Amino acid sequence: MNVQDFREYLDSLPVISTHEHHLKFPPDEPATLERLFSRSYVAWGNVDFRVKANRARFLDVNCGRSYFVWYEKALNDLFDFGGEITETNWDEISEKTSSALADKHFHERVFSEKCRYSWAIQDSYWDPGSDNSRPDLYAPTFRINSFVFSYSYDSVDHNSNNAQHLYGKCEDFDEYLGMIDRVIGEMKAKGCVALKSALAYDRPLDFREHNKADAAKVFGKSKADVSAGEEKVFGDFIFDYICELAAKYSLPFQNHTGLAKLSGSNPMNLIPMIEKHPETRFVLFHGGFPWTEETAALAHNYPNVVIDLCWLPAISTSAAERLLRTFLETAMDCSRITWGGDCWFVTESYGHLLAAKYVIAKVLSGKVNSGYLSRHRAERIAQRILSENAIEIYGSR
Repeated sequence: MNVQDFREYLDSLPVISTHEHHLKFPPDEPATLERLFSRSYVAWGNVDFRVKANRARFLDVNCGRSYFVWYEKALNDLFDFGGEITETNWDEISEKTSSALADKHFHERVFSEKCRYSWAIQDSYWDPGSDNSRPDLYAPTFRINSFVFSYSYDSVDHNSNNAQHLYGKCEDFDEYLGMIDRVIGEMKAKGCVALKSALAYDRPLDFREHNKADAAKVFGKSKADVSAGEEKVFGDFIFDYICELAAKYSLPFQNHTGLAKLSGSNPMNLIPMIEKHPETRFVLFHGGFPWTEETAALAHNYPNVVIDLCWLPAISTSAAERLLRTFLETAMDCSRITWGGDCWFVTESYGHLLAAKYVIAKVLSGKVNSGYLSRHRAERIAQRILSENAIEIYGSR
């Protein structure tokens, strides 16, 4: 089976992106190439491309990085500059991107026509639970990080959010727990389809069970008076409680795993919570990279685990290929694999989708060519990965 034929088949399918951070559009400043790269994973490098004298060096040393490769391909498809960004055409491309993104309809055209997104799940970490004022395009997830750190009025998560600032000051721990329950219920009522933990950017994922009395001792203390051990006890208890509420409100619990604070982000750390809360559906983002084999093993052993490939094909395209092959062979079933873009601008989301389709086409066509799968079954798996599994997990719209 020809990879390109399967790739063209993928282009005919609708897509649901399970994870985006799309900024409101049009952007509030010119969307030059430097601006687009600055708000993308391409910026995670050692060369400051905003300095014109550095452009040649930047292009030379980044030309093989997955982040750059797929964004360049997307921009070329959208703006047709001959395939490669160079020192010579950089400013011309910037003029094209700035002009295009200033059009308030550009985002929606790329979203609906190029990406073929039916809808996307939006994580507005700057305004938890927001749908970007576009409920026609987005279903929000609700980020819960602030609950884990708001034992006092002066403690915040890595996005500088404090739950008591956002949702009301609480006088005691029982009121605080009631507030968390109330807010999650309200967020579901207003359209949130999932909960989201990005706690791997704040702390290790080694959540353990603690008694309520020990967590209550921490509540109300100033951050300066709370030890690292006490903060962990409080955070562990709250995360455990939120896992319980996810089941209560039938909300899938999306979890950032891998990278971030690398030493503590191994998804295997979540086993105690996965086992304690069998009715909670744990969605493990990013394939747990670099612990992709471990993530596949979790999906093999636990029926309440879903693997989301969001971001992974752009982190490492070959790692995404390996995980998809392994996951198809090991997981309890193929209904528990999804994909999302995980980007700020729709231009980069399109690049990440190109990467995902490259991975899916290469893996599934290879399975057909080897005799492992029939074409019909490979097509069904592709349909599931790109949209149908997301509908089963998060609901239809």
